Amino acid sequence: MNNYKFSFKNIPWDTTTTGAMQKLISLENQNVRKLKLDDTYAERGWCTNAHIGYVLKGGFVISYNGNAIRYDKGDLFHIPGGEGHKHMP
Repeated sequence: MNNYKFSFKNIPWDTTTTGAMQKLISLENQNVRKLKLDDTYAERGWCTNAHIGYVLKGGFVISYNGNAIRYDKGDLFHIPGGEGHKHMP
């Protein structure tokens, strides 16, 4: 039987870089992350990967080619992949 339900509860936090921690679940060719970013997090460059996310707590700003959008608790975001949608927190 397939497992149709997953939980972050028993997955330990992993520090990925300064200011970022994650809990990761890999499903086939997709990853689902619970991500914590603090004020010391700084992206090293523009990201061109696609993302879908939901803000559980707090808020943050993502810059898209010079345009900044703020996301707060309860916001859902979808960022298409590719150079035309490059972004940076």
